[in-house]
Amino acid sequence: MLCGSRMSVNIRPPLDTATYREVAVPAFRDISGRRFGRLVAIEKYDRQSGGWRFRCRCDCGTEIITASHSLLRGRTQSCGTCGLHLERVREVVVTHGQGWGEARTPTYQIWVSMRQRCNNPNDKAYRYYGGRGIKVCDRWELTRGGSFENFFADMGPRPDGYSIERINNDGDYEPSNCKWIPRGDQPENTRVKRDILSGQFTSDD
Repeated sequence: MLCGSRMSVNIRPPLDTATYREVAVPAFRDISGRRFGRLVAIEKYDRQSGGWRFRCRCDCGTEIITASHSLLRGRTQSCGTCGLHLERVREVVVTHGQGWGEARTPTYQIWVSMRQRCNNPNDKAYRYYGGRGIKVCDRWELTRGGSFENFFADMGPRPDGYSIERINNDGDYEPSNCKWIPRGDQPENTRVKRDILSGQFTSDD
């Protein structure tokens, strides 16, 4: 460049916040209802500088908020606490002398099913439980600091042919309101079965 010559420089004005978000944030992509590992995307939550975030529910019942790009790229596939929870389950069942297989036995499955019908609107029994305001007590509910260990300590292993029963049909699942009862003696099952045409569902099993 010759000395004394002039150079024209175009300086762009800085982007305002709204314009920056439109340029920098990826376009919205609805992934509601899709499964990503142990997570199911429930609904969009908000938009951050890195993109949209979704509220997701893990198979264990825990809900988290995470970025959609983390789900789509396979970086996030669980709530992140499932492994810790299974370790606690392994410890408690070994302590009770029943081995790691207890995590797959009816006692554990009853705990899972109990939480699903109270917490998951997509569960076919939800309207009879969570839909009526019935909850799992804090001591037993994983998302509120409870655990399977507490449930097992309070209820013990499920006897063969028995199911969990709430003493007060309008009360919550809690130690003072639950007991093991033979399936044939459970009146609630009769009411629910009559309303489920498939005949494949029992309420408190």
